Amino acid sequence: MAECWAACLGDCRGGISKEHYISQAVSGTGSIAVRGFPWCRDEVTVVPVASFARNMLCEGHNSALSPIDTAGGNAFAALRRFVDIAWAKTKRGVRLKGMQQYRVDGHALERWLLKTTINIAYGRELFAGARWKPPADWVETAYGRSRFADGAGLSMASTASSIVRPGTSTMGIQFLHRNRSELIGAELQLNNFSFVISVLPIEGAGLVHRPERLIDKPRLQLHQVLRFDW
Repeated sequence: MAECWAACLGDCRGGISKEHYISQAVSGTGSIAVRGFPWCRDEVTVVPVASFARNMLCEGHNSALSPIDTAGGNAFAALRRFVDIAWAKTKRGVRLKGMQQYRVDGHALERWLLKTTINIAYGRELFAGARWKPPADWVETAYGRSRFADGAGLSMASTASSIVRPGTSTMGIQFLHRNRSELIGAELQLNNFSFVISVLPIEGAGLVHRPERLIDKPRLQLHQVLRFDW
């Protein structure tokens, strides 16, 4: 099925179906503030989550990604809780009775971030007017049929929390490319966190590849730990 971005796997079934750019398990069901799309490249626009989707996967391939959408939702629920508590402690003086701990499936989060990058880039004129389609190795990795190359996958800008007021779901994207002709990944800003997902090893100041944990440690007192399972 030509309209399905996973058609290279050779096992399309059912008709074409709508896929949300950002899984509803992550963005919720209300509205989301977005930036970096053709209609809002440099400014933030609020759009309804229900309409933030397009026909780009067959029913079979859409359904096959449901476990990854669920894993993404679980990861962001933990991340959101982490930020909410850090904000409450810092700005409202809330005290914790004990240390809070969370766990996130790092490999599933990587696949969710790659799938989301494909969703957003698919069909866009990124280089020299050509409409982009994901290479077969991207698709196979998103569906768990192959692995990221050594040194590729998820990186984060910091392993310490940044206290940002909880509120409306937000999403921004900046594509990463090689020689302005080959897409290699993206930096995604999602709900107070910045993630870099790349199919090639990437280096940058302050970037931590496959971080082991995020910590909330004000005044040298450890309050929260979010651990990534790899």
